[in-house]
Amino acid sequence: KWKNAVGEIIPNTIKPSMQEQAEALFFSRYVHGPARTFDYLLALANSDNPGYFAESIAAVSLTHLFTQAHSPEILAQARREYIRALRPINSVIQDHSLAIKDSTLLSILLLSFHEKLTNTSTAESWMNHMTGATALIKLRGQGQFQSPIGLKMPGQLSSMVVIRSMQSVVPNPPILHQLRELCSHASENLDKELIRVKFLDLMMQYAELQAAVKADSFSNIQIILTAE
Repeated sequence: KWKNAVGEIIPNTIKPSMQEQAEALFFSRYVHGPARTFDYLLALANSDNPGYFAESIAAVSLTHLFTQAHSPEILAQARREYIRALRPINSVIQDHSLAIKDSTLLSILLLSFHEKLTNTSTAESWMNHMTGATALIKLRGQGQFQSPIGLKMPGQLSSMVVIRSMQSVVPNPPILHQLRELCSHASENLDKELIRVKFLDLMMQYAELQAAVKADSFSNIQIILTAE
């Protein structure tokens, strides 16, 4: 330790707060690292955003830290940040000019990811969130596909829904087909997005096959032909 000009003792090391550690861990995996689920987040993180955007990042980061550390204290803080972010978002989506902002939709995706990691929401409540996010994408219109972030979020939401269908072994919900149509608009002039849409089609078919096999509604021949 050493003293500053007024004689105060200053430690020679600074320990990051729990929140700072959580965000560093989250960014190292989901922004910069192997998963890269939110690799576009930095494009918004460096701009002027409302408080609930930072709180959404805080909530999902702390939740990811909880999955590694399994600390009730961390989970409790993550839930507090989740509630702090959710309350203003519920008001914001009533205002058209605010509802169509990138930060609003991304905040909803981050909070949905928080729910996935904590596995605390029911299938019905989670689907309500997905339906709300789909309505926002529709509200944002065709102009959203002119930006890299606007292109990314509908596809990411689609993947989240179809993966949930595969994990739960249930048929694809109706909103997934709506999202598929929205994603097709994004792919019209972009080969990269077209590849993503084609892959989404395969995922949707696989989810339907799983559900049909579970329900015993396919014959063995149908299963083989569909799988091929």
